[in-house]
Amino acid sequence: MVILRLNRTFFYWMKYFLFFVFLISILSCSSFESTEKKAWKELNQKAYFNYKSGNYYQGVEWMEKACDYATEHFGPEHPDTLSSMNNLIMFYMEQGRKTDIEPLLIKLINASTKTFGEHHKFTLACMDRLAAYYVTSGQLTKALSLYDQLLDAKKKELGANHPAIRNILINQAAIYSGLKNLDQAEKKFYEIIHFKISNDKKNEKKAIDDVPLTARLDLARLYESQQKIELAEKQYRYVYEFYRDQKGENDDDTLKAMHYLAQLYGLSSTQEKALQLYEQGYDICQKNRSSTDPLLFIFQKNRAILRVQLKKGELAETAITEVLEKSMDAYGQYDPNTIMLLYYSGIQHENMGKTKQAEMIFETVLTNAKAIFGETHLMTETIAKHINDFKHQYHVQ
Repeated sequence: MVILRLNRTFFYWMKYFLFFVFLISILSCSSFESTEKKAWKELNQKAYFNYKSGNYYQGVEWMEKACDYATEHFGPEHPDTLSSMNNLIMFYMEQGRKTDIEPLLIKLINASTKTFGEHHKFTLACMDRLAAYYVTSGQLTKALSLYDQLLDAKKKELGANHPAIRNILINQAAIYSGLKNLDQAEKKFYEIIHFKISNDKKNEKKAIDDVPLTARLDLARLYESQQKIELAEKQYRYVYEFYRDQKGENDDDTLKAMHYLAQLYGLSSTQEKALQLYEQGYDICQKNRSSTDPLLFIFQKNRAILRVQLKKGELAETAITEVLEKSMDAYGQYDPNTIMLLYYSGIQHENMGKTKQAEMIFETVLTNAKAIFGETHLMTETIAKHINDFKHQYHVQ
């Protein structure tokens, strides 16, 4: 499944951008300003200090008054009016007043377009915020339409190779994935992968750009959701080999990429390939990492499960026993990892012909699964079905 992901840096930046605009509006008082200007700034100050003091509703009320005052005395498209609208949106966002945000943002964009122009940075920033709002409120078609406009506008303003262009492509790819328009999502992912950012600093040592690698992983997941295993494998393997060659075999990114590739093999008909990778990853982690390292546990757990699934005999029994004990000690008997490993411990006993021990383990793990997941959870239903098949096969009452 491709997860809808937006550029989170935008939200962080916008919060402080709004705060900056707000401070400019209230701290730039001058003795040469008109009475109306001073009165407007006093309203902004009251709004700010009430909000900062925790009087949020009073803060919003004062900011609404500042916005109305600016509209009346300066005009609906005056920069100070736009500043008040901008600050009011900030307050609405902080309070989660979603129904108030959209109409005010649209009004702000229209006013900014008339005041500064459709390609002005402030206008484009407001459009960015509205598109992000549409995404968070589930209005993906509206968001996509706005991102299309932004893409054209920012290419004209910033150039086709500016990093902001790639950020829009990332958001478009995520939205197309969310809308299940997989052909367009694939196209956008390839645009991200092959995107060349303009760089004026020549001969500067470049850090690894993770964005195209992340796009390859998302593209692989897209292919995986369509059962295009060979295409998914190509992308997963590219990322794994890139990180391995650039960062070394023990790097977190390398091991995570190895895990993604092994997962793909494990869910397809190439479980032996998956086991080879998990064995390799386990050896690397065991040699280089602490016994409590999360990645070591991931490789150890999946290595044990695959050994059981592939009926590796005593090798499977040793592996599943060791990792089950580790999970019990670290997470407890009701942790999802422990429940899963206990289930495979039962399967291992079944594989070894130890049916009584297997039956006892299955009953315990089913009780624990019901307690944690509920009776209708996929894990619970899988265990229950296995127990029914087990009883039928071995004539257990």
